Amino acid sequence: MIEATERLGQFSHIGARLAGFGQRDVRRIIVRWWEVRYEVVVGMVVILRVRHVRENR
Repeated sequence: MIEATERLGQFSHIGARLAGFGQRDVRRIIVRWWEVRYEVVVGMVVILRVRHVRENR
């Protein structure tokens, strides 16, 4: 998972964009059993949440 999240620095728009965040560029990727939600902000990637896909929402 560390390698996948480090790649976000180079390929920040690889994840699917999530609806419901207005103008914010919030995206998600799935890495094995983990969902990583992140936001692209002026050349930076900010990890917002990491959760196991079997976890109840």
